[in-house]
Amino acid sequence: MLAVAPRFARASHFDPFRTESLGHSTVVRFCVPALVDEAIVDPVARRLFELADATFRPVIILRLDSVADLTSDMLGYLLALQRRVKARGGQLILCDLHPELTVLFRRLLLNRLFTVRADEEEALAVA
Repeated sequence: MLAVAPRFARASHFDPFRTESLGHSTVVRFCVPALVDEAIVDPVARRLFELADATFRPVIILRLDSVADLTSDMLGYLLALQRRVKARGGQLILCDLHPELTVLFRRLLLNRLFTVRADEEEALAVA
C-alpha cells in the first residue's frame, strides 16, 4: 500500500492534502496513507509552513485519520510547525489520529507535546 504514494507524488495534479476554512480555523485533510516518501513529505511540510505564515494567529487543525505512518522527518516538521504557529500566536491541533499513529504518539509521548483531540468537532471546539 505504501508503494502507491510515490506514483501519486509524481502526478502533477495530485494534492497530498486538502484544506477547508471553518471560521478562524484551517482544517487540513490528508489524502495519503502515509507520510514516509520524501517526494511527499517535503512538499507537505513546505505547504503547511506556508499555511502557518499566511495569517496572524493561525489555527491549523490536522486530520490524520488517513495517515497510518510517518517518518521521523515528518515528526520533526510537525514539531517545527507547532513552534512556528505558536510564535505567531496561533494553535496547532491534531485530530482523528489513525490508530497506528495513536500508538506511536503514546509510545513516544508526543501526545504531551501536541494538542490532540479525538475528532474534528472537538478540535474546532477548542480552537
